[in-house]
Formats: sequence, structure tokens, C-alpha cells
Amino acid sequence: MNKKKNNSKILIDGDIICYQIATKIEEPIHWGNDMWTLHSDFGSAKFIFNNYIKDLREQLGIHEVLIFLTSGSNYRDLIYPGYKGNRKGKRKPTCLHVMRRWLEEEWDAITEPRLEADDLLGIYATNPKYKGSIIVSLDKDLRTIPGKLSADGIKVERITKQKSIYNHATQILCGDSTDNYPGCPGVGPKTAAKLLAEVKPTRTMKGYWEVIKAAYKKAGQLEHDAIIQARVSYILQWRDYDFKTKKVAIWKP
Repeated sequence: MNKKKNNSKILIDGDIICYQIATKIEEPIHWGNDMWTLHSDFGSAKFIFNNYIKDLREQLGIHEVLIFLTSGSNYRDLIYPGYKGNRKGKRKPTCLHVMRRWLEEEWDAITEPRLEADDLLGIYATNPKYKGSIIVSLDKDLRTIPGKLSADGIKVERITKQKSIYNHATQILCGDSTDNYPGCPGVGPKTAAKLLAEVKPTRTMKGYWEVIKAAYKKAGQLEHDAIIQARVSYILQWRDYDFKTKKVAIWKP
């Protein structure tokens, strides 16, 4: 009897690793007379990345890797114009763009119009074709995706469907200052946990949604406001995107 092919892969958040390495290789140089510049040796960046992949393969026991990068545009900008607005105008590491281009050319890094790396990670990780794959990312947003997640490339955590729904509900209530969306006014992690504890763990958002609507109403906001926060915090899964038409299925309660 033929054994079923194992198509599991290491799914890498290219955005984070690019930024980390490009930052790490920057070195300030003092030329005298108050003249300073930043120096980056891109050869060091390639060396660090290749060793990173080697270590991941050894630690996780999977050889094949897929790397994902965010495209220049984002469909969330149309839903909530302030999304990640706090990052505009900030200096980026010297070799960041070179690093991205190298990953695309040498490692076939994957991008899709209007999608973030997070979305592609969610789409691939939940596709039955890649069952058993492991997402490697420090981004807590990926905890809203059911499957296997490793923050450090060593320990692997299994995120159940119930836990992923709970984590998304938490994001809707708390927002995310890193991505510049506010969530429900006056609700932080402790309050969110207390509110969501009233609902029996579930594999759908239905029960949590009633609690979320009530919290937003108490804060003087509408269900529409909650829906906007839910949509910007939702990470796409494999049924939410059509690679042929490039159409995104917007989240609905």
C-alpha cells in the first residue's frame, strides 16, 4: 500500500526575519570630525540567513521551507485607513529592501497583491495540502491561525480551532498598538479575558460576538465599529483568498 506523501513545510514570516537581520548587520562608523555613517555588510546578512534556515531544518525536522513577504499594498487600508499608519515615515534598516529582493530571487519568497505575509502564512498553514506544516513567527497575530506555531524555531505549539477563535476575539476587543488599530475603548487584556470567560469555548465566533457587541455598545460604539476591528485583525485562511482572481473574502460575523 502506498504511503500518503508528507507535504508539511516550514512556513517562514519573511517580514520579521528580514527586519531582524537587516537591523543586526548595521554598524555605526565614526569617520572623525563628527561624521558618522551606518555600514551594512550584506554578505553577513546572507550568511546569517542561511544558518538560520539550516538550524530550523535541524530543530523542526522538516527540510522544505516557504518564505512569505508582505506586498507593497494592503487590502486592510480600505477597511481602516489608519491601519499601520504609525509606521509611516520611520527609518528602515539600510539593507532591508536588498534583503527582500534577495529572498525573492534566491529563495523564491512568495508575495501576493494586497496581502501581508501573515495572510499568506494563514492561507498555507490551513490548506489541507500542507497539513502538518509549522509557522515560524514571533507575531502574536499568528496565534489566531489553527495549526502549529513556533516562535523561536525550536518549541512548537499547537493552536486549536477553539483557541484561534478565542485569540481573534481577544484581538477584536484589545486592538493592537503595533498595527495601529484601537479595539474597543477601555478594554485591555484583563478585561477582555474576563468578558470572554463568560462564553463556553467554541469553534465559531458566534458566542463571543454577542459579548463583543455588548462591550462596544457599553463603550458608546456600534456593531459596525466592532466589525471593522474584527476585519483588520483577522488573518486570512485558505478559503478566504482566490489566487486566480486575487479576490479576498472579507470577514463577516
